Amino acid sequence: MSWNEANEAVDSMKGGGVDFMKLEQGKNQVRIVSEPEVMRQHWVGKVSSPCTGKDTCSLCASGDKVKVSFMFYVIDRKDNLLKIARFGAMIIKSLREYQKDDDFKFDTIPDYDIKINKVGDGMETKYTVIPGKKAELTAEEGAMVISPRPLSEVVAALQAKKAEESTAVAQSSS
Repeated sequence: MSWNEANEAVDSMKGGGVDFMKLEQGKNQVRIVSEPEVMRQHWVGKVSSPCTGKDTCSLCASGDKVKVSFMFYVIDRKDNLLKIARFGAMIIKSLREYQKDDDFKFDTIPDYDIKINKVGDGMETKYTVIPGKKAELTAEEGAMVISPRPLSEVVAALQAKKAEESTAVAQSSS
């Protein structure tokens, strides 16, 4: 692999200059600023591996169950930077309840911050989601979210990387 290919791979993993956000133990406050993008993945030990689709995925072929998560652009209130967050079903179910609630209803993107409290690790992790007060984005925040790389491209780049790795492993073992 050349340095140019390595640099392109790093850029594709970062979402075009945007870092991924990892929820920390305790309170995490974010502002969701995009609609979700579905991410299908497998977990091998403690490492996630994007699913390339049941027709091309070796993990699907071996009978491993696909796990679904949802990627969003968020503003991480810890440093007020635009990041990509990956939320699982537990957080999405909470957001769905708020989406239907008269006080916190939203169609596509909530107009308030959310606080996500993370407790535990691995399969024992629990999340509590609490909505904040409704507030408009500041001009600076609005400028951050005008033209980030589409999340569908980020997911496609992750899946392409997985497909290349699977092909390389298959070729090296033959």
